[in-house]
Amino acid sequence: MGWLREHLTLVRLCVLALLIIALLGPWVYENLSVPDEYDCAPSLVRIRPGFCGDPMSGWFVMGYFGVGFFGVLWALLSGATTFQEAGPNLIAGLVWLPVLPLLSSLLLLWRGERPRLKGAHMVALLLMIGLTLVFIIAEDPTVVSIHMWGPWLFLAALAAGLAVESVTAFRSRSGAEAA
Repeated sequence: MGWLREHLTLVRLCVLALLIIALLGPWVYENLSVPDEYDCAPSLVRIRPGFCGDPMSGWFVMGYFGVGFFGVLWALLSGATTFQEAGPNLIAGLVWLPVLPLLSSLLLLWRGERPRLKGAHMVALLLMIGLTLVFIIAEDPTVVSIHMWGPWLFLAALAAGLAVESVTAFRSRSGAEAA
C-alpha cells in the first residue's frame, strides 16, 4: 500500500484521464432511418432494424442539452416563467452531473489531502456510479452494446477512483488510530 500512497497523485491523474476519455467516447446514438437493404455508412452502427445510429460523445450530449438548461434557468430567474412551467426542463441539468467527479478530482489534485474535500470527492464518485448505472440500465438494450463504450469506461474509472480513495482513506484512518 506504500506504493499507492507514494504515487497517489499519478493514480488520481490516470483516473481523471480515464473519465475524460470516457466522456469523449460514444454515449448515445442519434437515430437515422436507413432501410435494412442498405448498409450503414462507416461511422454509423446498425442499432435496430431500419435504423442506424450516429455515435455522440458524452461531452456533445452535455453541451446539447446543457444549453437548453441554462436558457430555462435564465427564464426562471428573470421571472419569464414559473417553476411549475420550467420544472420538467430543469431536469435537463442532470446531464451536467458527470462534471462533478472531474471537478472534485481537480480540486483534490490542486488542494491536496483535505478530509472534507476527499469526502466530497467520494460522494461525487458514488453519486455518479449510481447515475451511470441508471443510465446504462435505462437505455434501450439494443443500443447499449460494445459500440457504446463511453458509459462503461466511465463506470470503470469511477469504480477505480472510489476504490483508490477508499483504500487511502482507510489506510490513513488506521494509521492515525495506530499513532
